[in-house]
Amino acid sequence: MLGRDTAGLAMTTQGHASLMSNHALLAGGGTQATRQTSVMDVIELVQLILSFLASPRDLVHMACVAKRYTNIALRLIWETPDFSGDPLSTMVHLFPEPTRTDLLARKDELPRIEHGLFHRFDYYANLVRHLRYWQASNDAFIGLALTASRPGVWLFPRLLSIHVGSDRDSLQIAGTFFSPSLRTVTIDHWDSSDTSAITVTPGITTVLQHVFRLPNLRVLDLLDSVYRNYEGISEIVDALLALISQLVEFYSSDFTFVTSVYDALAQSSRLKGMLFDFSQARDVTTCYTPNDAIRTLGTKFLGLDKIVVRSDVQTAVDVLSNTNHRFRSIDLSIEGSVTIDDLATLTNLVAPSTRELKKFRCGSSQPTVRPNYRSMESALRPLKEMACLRDVQIETSFPATEMISDTDAKLLFPGWPHLRCFILTSDPGRSSTALENGLSSTALSLLSLFIIQQSCRYLCELSLSFVDLLNIPHPSEPHSTRSWQNVEIQFTRSHAHDSGAVIDYVKHLWPNASVWFAECCLSATSH
Repeated sequence: MLGRDTAGLAMTTQGHASLMSNHALLAGGGTQATRQTSVMDVIELVQLILSFLASPRDLVHMACVAKRYTNIALRLIWETPDFSGDPLSTMVHLFPEPTRTDLLARKDELPRIEHGLFHRFDYYANLVRHLRYWQASNDAFIGLALTASRPGVWLFPRLLSIHVGSDRDSLQIAGTFFSPSLRTVTIDHWDSSDTSAITVTPGITTVLQHVFRLPNLRVLDLLDSVYRNYEGISEIVDALLALISQLVEFYSSDFTFVTSVYDALAQSSRLKGMLFDFSQARDVTTCYTPNDAIRTLGTKFLGLDKIVVRSDVQTAVDVLSNTNHRFRSIDLSIEGSVTIDDLATLTNLVAPSTRELKKFRCGSSQPTVRPNYRSMESALRPLKEMACLRDVQIETSFPATEMISDTDAKLLFPGWPHLRCFILTSDPGRSSTALENGLSSTALSLLSLFIIQQSCRYLCELSLSFVDLLNIPHPSEPHSTRSWQNVEIQFTRSHAHDSGAVIDYVKHLWPNASVWFAECCLSATSH
């Protein structure tokens, strides 16, 4: 990730790159020189090799090795910069003095910057493809000064994606970052003065219109931004209607069920991913009711293969029952509790996607009021035959007695050879008692990690609740082949009297693993 120090190193790399001498071999009688080739002469291979370097600092060093590596290394460094602060406040150091000081001083009058002084800024700004802009209020003055000095010239002309986090006012500042080249825009927008919905202002209206008119936009994700007050503004709705035909994915709690918008989304042949938020009450005079919207799923949205549903359990069941789409991704955010029976019903309904499903998630933070005393395995069993699964996330409320066992793990995980993420945690975000010693002879033990490691060689993330961390197997039992994959492992609601021994066992399986203990009943000092 690119902080200020690394950015400074990268900014000076051009002046330090050296030329690598070419080696030649004499052929035949020495009358003809033939250049010796290597894998480092193939640009595509060099780029692939450099992409595996551990840190931006390593890439900076590589850029200084030879001039032919400089542009490749710098491009990789600057594709997704992670500034330790506001983006423009960091990049202002690319301007010479006194321009740099004038921009940082933030005087009442905007400084005029000569076009020739943008040379270094433009070089690096043209490399940026993905940017995170998080309430960067300090950049407002700099952004205005830079754009005013060159009207019509975008700060990041080749930007492909941006994630904006802002309160009501700072979203207007982000407008200078919305380049026409953008293909993905994610906006996390809140209004501190009104927790129910964002207040309508001319500035926000202008920014939303600009975003909706981006010519190359394919993915628009408005996250939890509440734009209910903007659904009645015809200019906003008209701009969104014109955008829908080019969108591949659209995620918004608002706008979606406005009659004209929903009809356009339903008819789109390009749309692949969408959020259906049935958790909010809506004006039935201008919006589809949940029942009317659900009834269209069987015959509309023909290209949809990625669905996000926010609703109660019964509505989620109705959504999956009324569509025979073959989904690649199903994400269910349930309002209210989810029992084992509820989860089993939902997983059985995804059967049409057996050959296509790569992600299944079901989450709810509400406690279960009527436990089933059945194993979670019965709910996961319908997913066992889905060999394409890469990502399984179950975050609901269930007691330790319903957790899967080692026997269940032997049945489930061999069916997911491509699994990269598996999360099975109870009652996320709530405090409860950890697994008691000797609670169940069928409790999930550390031996299950061996089963998972052998079955899922591409695993990168694993989170489990109610694991028996008291009985730690000997590293040589069972004998295993180590996996050098970088994997993050988290144990929740589990006693860890000897966390060091637990970590040692995990690292015997995954030497590069990072291990975390969450919501353990023991104090942090015990770890």
